[in-house]
Amino acid sequence: MYLFVENLLIGRNKASLDAMRRGVFDVLPADALINLTAEDMRLILCGSQDINLQIFQCFTKFFDESSAPTNVLAKYKL
Repeated sequence: MYLFVENLLIGRNKASLDAMRRGVFDVLPADALINLTAEDMRLILCGSQDINLQIFQCFTKFFDESSAPTNVLAKYKL
């Protein structure tokens, strides 16, 4: 059963997963990941789904190079 599930989940994707793994290890030493949980790893690779708009606005600059009307630009400005 274990081999069936492993083949189903990894099977055709093994080369891609190995490439991702090598890419992570190019940036981080392997021993830096020893104490991480799967959730920790997910947050490191994918980030959080929650966005604090106030913090986002502090780090965002809007440069209008489109010459679009004001009502259109208002949709994109925070």
